[in-house]
Amino acid sequence: MKVHLPTDRRRICYFDTESSDYDFYRQIGKIKGFSELNQLPPYFDAFQVREDSSHDIKKLIDRYLELNLDCSVLIIDGLLDLLTDSNDTTESSLLTKWLKKITKIYNILVITVLHQSKSNLSTTGHIGSASDRFAQSTLDIVKDKDKKQQKENN
Repeated sequence: MKVHLPTDRRRICYFDTESSDYDFYRQIGKIKGFSELNQLPPYFDAFQVREDSSHDIKKLIDRYLELNLDCSVLIIDGLLDLLTDSNDTTESSLLTKWLKKITKIYNILVITVLHQSKSNLSTTGHIGSASDRFAQSTLDIVKDKDKKQQKENN
């Protein structure tokens, strides 16, 4: 996927809610590799918030966006970690409304990672159903175990 950033709003922010320190830095290495960069640009910010609560993560994101109005892309790797209970309809609805709110207030593109259930490859919980309905687009990445690679389904 190629993203064209506005010239006056080039900042990209990546919040990783799942990875250990080792996996977080490995992911940063992958980002550099995919971007064909030796080092990430100064307008790329990355945070590993694995140990923080769902409430605190949302507060951190809100504060980041308040302080970085030049941010045009927010990536949240681990949408389920913004919930305490993925099957709580109220909590899922509030998260969906919060996502809509920050996109409107800050005029940003939000990209989220929502892992699928391993048993049936469908999105997980009420937030999965909500994301299927409200997302502008969805990209499924499925591992091909025979070829040991990933393929995209649009």
